[in-house]
Parts: sequence; structure tokens; C-alpha cells
Amino acid sequence: MPNWQNLFIKGRCKDIGVAWSEEESTALEALIAHTGLERASLAPYVREGILSIKDYEAAKAGGGKKPSARAEIEAEAKALGIDFAPETPDTVLKGQITKAKEKAEADAKKASEDEAAKAGGGKKNDNDA
Repeated sequence: MPNWQNLFIKGRCKDIGVAWSEEESTALEALIAHTGLERASLAPYVREGILSIKDYEAAKAGGGKKPSARAEIEAEAKALGIDFAPETPDTVLKGQITKAKEKAEADAKKASEDEAAKAGGGKKNDNDA
């Protein structure tokens, strides 16, 4: 059985239990050849959808997609009350952050609707006499 966490950390897979697609694998190899950097340092870019040298250069220059720094992801997760282990992959944390934000939005909408219903519920219709 593969050690997915170890493979993820080394940039050998897209996510835990998820292999790179052929396109992603090709892009990763091209970026390694272009930059001379290690797979683990380039994998976050490919995980974010950067599949060309042009897009990578734009991201490095600040003009395109750029992977979120781990510290930013952890800070956002903590602010949302998400408990996680230090070895939790970025992609898993980002998924949990997305879910937490969606839940917070849904809760806020429901609270707003409940408040509106409560405010409107006290009025009587003139025909109800």
C-alpha cells in the first residue's frame, strides 16, 4: 500500500489517494526541466492549475495564479475554527476552508431569513378580524 502522505509531501501525487493526470505530470516534468527546482517545490503550482512555463513565470512575477502560502492557509483555517494536524495537506485544508465558508454563509442567510420572518410575523393582516 502506498504511503500517500509521503508521496504528497514529495510532490509525487496530486493529493492523498489521487495520482497526477497525464497533463499535470507532463507539466510538472516541464517545470522541473525549465527551473531546475525540485518536484516538491513545483507541485503546489501544478495543484493550483498552473500547467505551462508561461503561467508559472506569470505566477512567480505576481501576475497569475500563485499557490497560497502554508502559513496563510493555516491562519485562515484557524480563524474558521478548523482543527487540523500539521501534516494535513494544503489541498485538504483548502477543501475544509471552502466547506466552512459555505456553512457560515448558509447559517448567516438562514439567520437573516429567520430574523425577517420574526419581524414580519408580528403583523396582522387587516382581513384577519
